[in-house]
Amino acid sequence: MTVEGICKAVNSKYLKAVQYIKKRDVLVTTLLDLGIIIVGAILGYKISKVIPLSSNQRANYLVDTTNPLNFLVKWDGLNYLTIAQHGYNTSTLANYFPIYPLLIRIVNTVTNSLIDSAAIISWLFFIGATFFYMKVVKVFFKIKDNFEATKATLAFVLFPTA
Repeated sequence: MTVEGICKAVNSKYLKAVQYIKKRDVLVTTLLDLGIIIVGAILGYKISKVIPLSSNQRANYLVDTTNPLNFLVKWDGLNYLTIAQHGYNTSTLANYFPIYPLLIRIVNTVTNSLIDSAAIISWLFFIGATFFYMKVVKVFFKIKDNFEATKATLAFVLFPTA
């Protein structure tokens, strides 16, 4: 086989892979979201090392300080983990809906870490939300190709208030 033949074979397999990905909304949104989650987690970790913790004890989760994802638990996240761990033990916690803490408690039976459980749930729902957003964009604007829908989804994820 010549070099040209090898290049054509590799190129045709590459094109088939691209076409396969273009037809799979779940794969596209999952890859997009995983990239954003990884970049966001790395940046958040780096920033948390530069910016000091708040002096307000209610703003920081001090139970599991050895977890590398501890920087994700600030303010309301602390309240959700408290509800997942102890239930609604004060009247101020009644402001928070119970489904997220309930899911944290359920996943915690597998992971044995409230922080990891909350991160897994949040990231899975993030992937689900972007998948359905992409579907809505494709139906609403009658888009057949994933490229335009992926651009719209990326804009939604990076600029959610716009």
